[in-house]
Amino acid sequence: MLTPFWRRNSAVHGDQMARILLLQAILRESSNVCKEACGLASRALAAAYDLSLKEEIQAFIERCAAGEAGAEGEAAF
Repeated sequence: MLTPFWRRNSAVHGDQMARILLLQAILRESSNVCKEACGLASRALAAAYDLSLKEEIQAFIERCAAGEAGAEGEAAF
């Protein structure tokens, strides 16, 4: 619903869109769908303008990537 507004004026709506995408990523992570979570978080990072929000998203991406690597390692055994 926010996408058309964000596309027209990303500077105004970017942080709100980033928060929505980050929330979706967090929900996916809690459902053990890390690959989707990382993708959503990457989209959130691209949309964000606020530095503290970008830092929060980057920390989530790093945590998600570490969790994804750990899951792959467990699957190898």
